[in-house]
Amino acid sequence: MGKADKGATFLNSMETDSVPPGCTGAKGVVAFAYEREYTDLKGVQSKRTMAERLFFALPVSISSQMALIKHQAHLGQLGRVVPATNFHLTLAFLGQVTQKQKEALIDRWQDLEVPRLNLTLDRYLHFPKAGVVCLGCDPSPIALNRLAAQLRRDAAQHGLHNHRAPFRPHVTLFRGVHEITELPEPAPVTLELNEVQLMRSHREMGKLIYSPLVRWHAR
Repeated sequence: MGKADKGATFLNSMETDSVPPGCTGAKGVVAFAYEREYTDLKGVQSKRTMAERLFFALPVSISSQMALIKHQAHLGQLGRVVPATNFHLTLAFLGQVTQKQKEALIDRWQDLEVPRLNLTLDRYLHFPKAGVVCLGCDPSPIALNRLAAQLRRDAAQHGLHNHRAPFRPHVTLFRGVHEITELPEPAPVTLELNEVQLMRSHREMGKLIYSPLVRWHAR
């Protein structure tokens, strides 16, 4: 286990399973499976310029996951069901991020302020181009909009993903849904939000996995 210059605790991949979620560095930042270098299958160290697909997100609690699973069951077989472990609310997609960019990103956001708020998701959303069905809301809290705007603006200013579409808070329930009939009115689900995570999107054995790299707690 090592430590970043400003107090975030970084874990090597082999240590991750044995470290409890409460392992916290200074300033309320926790880091998971953050590797400055790693070894590929041939045992050759990969260069620091290799990119990872990253995004900022709000995690979904276990109790809220259970409520969202009920929504999936209620809607039936619309498409590919998103596993509960992959539920999250994206604040800012960053795209492919190099090791150098990631280190600079974490350094810039060491003092990220996370608001405490409740978000009620009260409507189904269908995004045909992306092929997803989600549970979302409109409008969203000002504090949440401000946080997303800050993260998105920073990404664009530093050569990462430039968001053109407005921020619309949602949790994805199904993928692969390009055509759909009218959706029913959902029972609202209220999320208690008090944490932001920097997450990595990758595939293992063909399955889409979201792994937290760093997290910031509300103070």
